Amino acid sequence: MSTFMVGLNKAVEAWLENNPRAKGAQVSRRRLFLTDEEAAALNGELDALVQRYDNGHDAAPRDQYWLLFPHVS
Repeated sequence: MSTFMVGLNKAVEAWLENNPRAKGAQVSRRRLFLTDEEAAALNGELDALVQRYDNGHDAAPRDQYWLLFPHVS
């Protein structure tokens, strides 16, 4: 897990050092209220959507992170 977080932290730091509005980059956070089944369905839908863009054509590589955890208060 620490390797995952190192990569994520580097990506966010580099994004903030450059123009955060440039090149289609985005960071967002929100709280969703989902059942376990809805969370699984959402993950499946996002996987299918992302696969549409994973075709290796002449484009710049981008790192995509999707985190969906139960809320901890």
